[in-house]
Amino acid sequence: MAFSTPELYNDWYCATYIKYFGPSTGRHNEYQLHNAYKIKAGLESQDYSLLALSAVIGNFQVESALSPAGLERWDQLPNYGNAPLASTTNAMMLQYYVNYGVGLGQWTGNTPTPPPGQKLVSFADRYGYNWYDGDVQLFRLQREYETGIQWQNKLFDGVLYTWDMFKQIEYPNTFRLASEIWRQSWEVGGDDTINARAANTEYWYNYFTEHPEPGPGPGPEPPGPDPTIKRNIVYFIAQQKRRKGYNVKKS
Repeated sequence: MAFSTPELYNDWYCATYIKYFGPSTGRHNEYQLHNAYKIKAGLESQDYSLLALSAVIGNFQVESALSPAGLERWDQLPNYGNAPLASTTNAMMLQYYVNYGVGLGQWTGNTPTPPPGQKLVSFADRYGYNWYDGDVQLFRLQREYETGIQWQNKLFDGVLYTWDMFKQIEYPNTFRLASEIWRQSWEVGGDDTINARAANTEYWYNYFTEHPEPGPGPGPEPPGPDPTIKRNIVYFIAQQKRRKGYNVKKS
């Protein structure tokens, strides 16, 4: 499958059409990797363990392919055929987009709190930000933790897991357990994606263990060859020809 080039907003790569942003399981592209490190840094600042943040990212990849602009039903917008971020405003989302998932975690549902409408968009608008800003979504996650909304304590293997307990979960607890705690307690995601979420959790845990810091990440096309390298190659070839008795003309 060919994936589209996303837009860059506030150092987050964004695409409203999730399907064409990147794979939802098993691997990643350079844009997803960039966003994954952004989520990792944000959750580390909120005291999530490596296993916990890997479970969050693994679940988010299934939900949105790690695009903070991901829309469950982008065809709900009047300009869905050509919807750059600049035209997908908070006002338009609040007017037209109802009861479908939005953002990294696919926040779903509406709020009566002014401005009334899709709850993530309303939250971002109240603080004066755009809904597709990944930093705002991590801020929303922190506010949910602080205010006790969204999370549902669930029983796993005889243990009732609170949000605090999940944040501190460590290996050798299983990847599936960490993934399921987040899925059932925060995402309330479908049962048909259990295996994909667990596999993603293991994938990101192992990847971050081997690569704790991000590389250069995606960016503009690399520059052309260093002219010094080219001159050295030409000189080397000329030297080889002289040794073999060729008449080499100096340039």
